[in-house]
Amino acid sequence: MTKEEIELQISDLLNHVKLIIMDRHERHGDSTKIHQSIADMMAMFVDSKFDINHVFAHNILTKVTRLMTGSGKKEHIEDIIGYAILWNIHMDKNK
Repeated sequence: MTKEEIELQISDLLNHVKLIIMDRHERHGDSTKIHQSIADMMAMFVDSKFDINHVFAHNILTKVTRLMTGSGKKEHIEDIIGYAILWNIHMDKNK
């Protein structure tokens, strides 16, 4: 595979993930608010400190587990990239 082919595949994948993120933003709202709400609910459920970083890590680990158990590999990889991008955005906002 040439460098150009690899760059094209990366660009296509990132563009696809961007569309997924934007679609979910339109349907579900601000990911930081949603993931913070999830963290708050998880903290109540486990009676412990849970923050937004735990939620992003949990979501990525869930997708890694699904990758290792079989089905829908491309979808799970795209979701891992999407969660990593959103996590990075959250960290940048909170520097």
